[in-house]
Amino acid sequence: MSEAGPGDESGLRDASEPTDLQADRSYRREHRRFSVDRKAEFQVVRTAALFRGRIVDLSLSGCYIQTIAATCLPLDSAVEISFVLNAKAIRISALSKRSKSRIGMGFCFVDLSEDARATLEQYIKGLAAADRPK
Repeated sequence: MSEAGPGDESGLRDASEPTDLQADRSYRREHRRFSVDRKAEFQVVRTAALFRGRIVDLSLSGCYIQTIAATCLPLDSAVEISFVLNAKAIRISALSKRSKSRIGMGFCFVDLSEDARATLEQYIKGLAAADRPK
């Protein structure tokens, strides 16, 4: 399901299409990403900074959150991300990997609890099943 190619003027892209960063051999994603649209909040650890946005791609190892926040997080900033999957609220620790002011932020999940991992795996299995050719 491709919304737009990398050269499309809309600026949209299919989450499965490689970006320049992904083409770099030193950069590897651990798990397949899926396009989603989920509300999320994330708080920078040890601060009062709380941001809201929408998860637009999700995998077992991380996510990308679109946000209009006028800030950039330094690489590897620790955050706590909260969102709902399958009617269950989950909170996941993560590190920032990409950050662009008023665009969004990419995160790598760290130290997933067994419960959060199970919820995430179940949700992603459903996405993968729905993505299979019929």
